[in-house]
Amino acid sequence: MPWKKLGLIYEVKNNPSALPTHAQMPTPVSMGNDYHLIFFAARDKDHRSHIVAIIVDIERPRRFLGQPTIVLEPGDPGTFDDDGVYPSCAPSVYPHCRLYYVGWNSRAVKPLFNAAIGLARGLPFQPLRRFSSAPLLDRSPYDPCLVTSPFVMPPVNTGRTWHMWYTSGFCWEENARGLWSRYDIKYARSLDGLDWERQGDI
Repeated sequence: MPWKKLGLIYEVKNNPSALPTHAQMPTPVSMGNDYHLIFFAARDKDHRSHIVAIIVDIERPRRFLGQPTIVLEPGDPGTFDDDGVYPSCAPSVYPHCRLYYVGWNSRAVKPLFNAAIGLARGLPFQPLRRFSSAPLLDRSPYDPCLVTSPFVMPPVNTGRTWHMWYTSGFCWEENARGLWSRYDIKYARSLDGLDWERQGDI
């Protein structure tokens, strides 16, 4: 079917005051009818990304239900997400929200950075709680540089298997323009959405 362009939904000027820049990585979840909960990342003055939530009416996309709310902040110092968090996939929102997100921290040598996949849970439009201060999926022999941007599909019908497709960073390549990361899309599976098995399937 042809797509219908609805135009601008959200402007950075509507961010919570502590987050003056960016509105990126929109991650929508249907709440029924025309209402959608949308997670996105906004940055503070130190360029650390936080996850914000808004509820919009797709038929009237500039109309918000309530104010933009910070639902997940960067992690504690030394953790995998202490420089910022980005939403990626929210496969369920009722009765509790389950948000798979990307956590990152920078490295001493720019532009290198680490990224890994975490999980936060809670009530819709309320501050979310981390499942763990450690990531669900991190670097491994299959993914030596980073893992990011998961898309998660829960079990269908009577099945038990959760499916994840994610971005795997397998090298940093240096050329005349500097260091550039190289990626594949890979697959992982789980029986509970928490413990993931991967075999390097591209």
